[in-house]
Amino acid sequence: RAAQWCERALEVDGLAEELYRQLMTCYLKLDRKAEGVAVYHRCVKALSEDLDMAPSDGTEAVYRELREGNG
Repeated sequence: RAAQWCERALEVDGLAEELYRQLMTCYLKLDRKAEGVAVYHRCVKALSEDLDMAPSDGTEAVYRELREGNG
């Protein structure tokens, strides 16, 4: 349910990095790591294109957990 809530919230505010991070964390906990990595890439694209910025250290940390298979 939390993942669904995050997806809906991102439809309203596609630049809310915290929502991307929460969604990535949900997928990590659900052992759906490929989906979490895809969310990370959506986040990078949105932040880069619209705000000309990179994800925060916290988002990068969750991404590393997804890539390394920890969680």
